[in-house]
Amino acid sequence: GLLWGFAVLSVTLLVPLNVVVNEHRLYLSVAGFALAAVAPLGLGGAVGRLTGARSIAIVGVCLLAVLSFQRNQVWQDEYSLWSDALLKGGSSYRTHSNLALALHNRGDLERAIASYRHALELNPGYGRTWTNLGQALEEKGNLLDARAAYQKATETSPNFAGSYASLGKLAVDRGDLSAADLWLAGALERNPHELNAVINMGRLAHARGKSAAAKEWYEQALSLDPASAEAANNLGMLWLELGDSDAARLLLEQAMVADSV
Repeated sequence: GLLWGFAVLSVTLLVPLNVVVNEHRLYLSVAGFALAAVAPLGLGGAVGRLTGARSIAIVGVCLLAVLSFQRNQVWQDEYSLWSDALLKGGSSYRTHSNLALALHNRGDLERAIASYRHALELNPGYGRTWTNLGQALEEKGNLLDARAAYQKATETSPNFAGSYASLGKLAVDRGDLSAADLWLAGALERNPHELNAVINMGRLAHARGKSAAAKEWYEQALSLDPASAEAANNLGMLWLELGDSDAARLLLEQAMVADSV
């Protein structure tokens, strides 16, 4: 069992990997260590007397159980996981970026923005973090800085569709429909299934008075993500404008359910 465990871990033991989340590398090796831990439990003869080896094995199994419980506490959610990772390896930009995202999802925008910025100090070339920073700034109402962050994302990661979609959304929000068209087209060119771009193409068509096209875009968005509250809400409001109150009610109820999850 010990030979199996150390053989599986040999590469990682000899060449440590600079990745915070490596616990999956224990999945195969732990089988060997578990076998080694419980094997002495079969010793002691027919009368079942506790030998020294069996006592050590029992203590080892209890210790592993306690350690497993502690790790489960760490893995309770994204915030607890990346907070623990920050304590153990705070120099990794991935740690700061993922902790920022966990804070962002908890609604703690101030700390999320600070963590995003720290991650970008460590690695300014990571476009997804620039985009996430832009979204946090946008939610905070700092639209100029949000747009600058999205534009930085397009420069550092030109093939990442999310930043183009976010710039397109901002352009629709401020009524710059020509710019919105360019940014959203760029997003869909990079990823035809980019949900944010599809929804905002619907908003763009709606703003231009093209109700049929807007309806198609919103329906496409719902086919991509049936749980999208924004797509269901927008399509419901469109049906309300078109005079179909029954269809509108169903979609708006769907949006309320999706938004409450």
